[in-house]
Amino acid sequence: MLKGLFGYESAFRRYVGEAIQSFLDDNVMYAEVRPNFFDKFIMTDNGMGKLNHFDWMTIIQEEIASKMKQLAERGRGEDFRGFKVIYCAPRSIGKKDMKWCLDDCMALKRKFPDLICGSLLWFFFLFPFSSSRLIVIKQG
Repeated sequence: MLKGLFGYESAFRRYVGEAIQSFLDDNVMYAEVRPNFFDKFIMTDNGMGKLNHFDWMTIIQEEIASKMKQLAERGRGEDFRGFKVIYCAPRSIGKKDMKWCLDDCMALKRKFPDLICGSLLWFFFLFPFSSSRLIVIKQG
């Protein structure tokens, strides 16, 4: 999701908005997305700044709010219930990076409790699709 052009702020924002529109076009009312959070930042459009995961989540939150407002203005507020994010990281990372990702995931869940999936903290290792594993960590 974040390779190439999606690694820049406006492209990421547009991608999120277009994804939501695509869900609507396909009559999807709710979705769960799984971005790879091992990419630790995306660039600002001028290439001088970096946007971290909190910034990503803020962009996602803003795009959902914008689309919900547009739907409400057209009397279609019930057409889309939003989406949630499942934190993902590649299975090949080492213990130090895994700890960083777990800490990052828990911090994002605290800051965005309604956007990061689950009442428990969900954390996915990215495996080949046929062998993906889920780690569920109970929040303290």
